[in-house]
Parts: sequence; C-alpha cells; structure tokens
Amino acid sequence: MRKIILDISNGSSLSFEGNLISSTMSSPHSANECFSGQVGIHNRISLFQSQMKKYICYDETFTQLKGDQDLKVAEICEDVAGIVKFFGHSWLAQELYYRSRKTINNILEVERTIAQNS
Repeated sequence: MRKIILDISNGSSLSFEGNLISSTMSSPHSANECFSGQVGIHNRISLFQSQMKKYICYDETFTQLKGDQDLKVAEICEDVAGIVKFFGHSWLAQELYYRSRKTINNILEVERTIAQNS
C-alpha cells in the first residue's frame, strides 16, 4: 500500500492509502490503434483499491485543443456494479476490465458468497 493523491478538476484532490489495480489510456492520434476517436483528446482511466477495500475509479480526459481544459473525475465505489456504472462499456473500459480481470473476478466471487450466505 502506498499513499495515492488524485487531482480532481474542481481544484480538490482525493487522498488515500491503496494500490493501483490497473490503468489504460487512449491516444489522441488517429494513426494509433488506441485512437480515442477525437483528434487532440485522449483519456486515461485507472482503477485503485483503497486500504479500506473500497474501489476508486479515476477518469482523466486530456485535451490539446486551444481553450479547453483537462477534466479529472474520481468516484469511490463499493462493488463491480459501481465500477461499471462509472466507466461504462466503451472499448477503453473493456480494456480496463480485461486488465483488472483477476481482481474483478475476486470481487464477484466475494459478492456471490455474501449473497448465498444472506
């Protein structure tokens, strides 16, 4: 575990003890296979787990467009449903889920066990 500080667009930050589970990013360049679909704009999405076993979803949108500002958003989630609600079903989100599959499968297994014992 390490101290992680995430910058948020509204000027605040989110600080916690935890680990990066996975991260992936698109490209602002149309010739790249990870092209974001928008010239001059790309995203990096990251999934963390805090020491308190919460999941922190982080979405950074970077722009090279004059007059636009980068956007950085984070949300604390309890479970896989919250993670999917935050990131959605885009190809970039699917890549993050694939890279996080070991952790996500463990979360789902714990949730199934809790539901069976309820």
